[in-house]
Amino acid sequence: MTLSRLVAFLVTPIMATLVLSAAGPALAQIENGIPPNELNAGYIMEAEREVLRNMQRLNAQARREPPAQSLANAQAAVTGAGATCQVTEAKLLGKTSESASIYEATCQTGPGYLLIASTPPQAVSCIVAAQSATQNVAGPGNETTFVCTMPANQNGMAVLAAYAREAGIQCQVDSAGPVGTANGQTVYEIGCAGLDGYRLKRTDTGWEKTECWIIVSAGSRCASTTPEEQFATMKARLVGTDAAACQVDGGRFMGANANGAFYEARCAGSDGFIFHVKDEVIDRVIPCAIAAPIGGGCTLTPVRAAMPAPAAPTPSN
Repeated sequence: MTLSRLVAFLVTPIMATLVLSAAGPALAQIENGIPPNELNAGYIMEAEREVLRNMQRLNAQARREPPAQSLANAQAAVTGAGATCQVTEAKLLGKTSESASIYEATCQTGPGYLLIASTPPQAVSCIVAAQSATQNVAGPGNETTFVCTMPANQNGMAVLAAYAREAGIQCQVDSAGPVGTANGQTVYEIGCAGLDGYRLKRTDTGWEKTECWIIVSAGSRCASTTPEEQFATMKARLVGTDAAACQVDGGRFMGANANGAFYEARCAGSDGFIFHVKDEVIDRVIPCAIAAPIGGGCTLTPVRAAMPAPAAPTPSN
């Protein structure tokens, strides 16, 4: 069968360390930032890479089977693989060298899947497969790869934008894609037009979001977010505070404790600030000149030394 090539619509893969927020028990600990979470060094798990490799070992001719049987077999495979999907359509793509059937399936909600009806079944989401194809096409000997081709599965950006909305991210999503795995869950990066972006990971209770300020301040990067977008986000946060006049040209996430998070803002041509955010609202702004007790103080803004006291007059005889 003919294999398809994919023109990538997702962001470039990032070999980076995911950082998730963790609160220190006391303010004195915020200078330590937040500890890194386990993130797979690749943008998809090695197990998923192996699934995609297996999918490329096809018989010359795929066995035909009735659509109803393909639907039932795909549903059994996706359920057996532990994925959440109510299959709405499925097609048989071929066989692995071990004669396990390969399917593409669409889902009632969320991304579709590429499936191997092996024992146990294996599944790779169409979003992850698309990102894998992006990298593979660029490599020697990888001119073809398995991707989802059904029309209903050409909706990766819309799916990830919906995930962002579910996580409470209120921005215009302009790029999105998987960047790794953490604790067995795919981690996605969300780019926002003109604003700071996020990393997303699904949890048992919903979505866990981590702003790119935190990722960058921990020594990693968000490929979909520019420094200017981050500065614009910080500037917008400072509106209505004593630091509203700050023309932000630098900043960093300092850390967090049980009461919120701390950031430093550098201001072009003037002194900077440390500010405290609780429930996404700034409730305290401290000029760098008096912020030394907070997490070691400002590091982006040179703090002017205090002027020496005038010398006492010499008593006259």
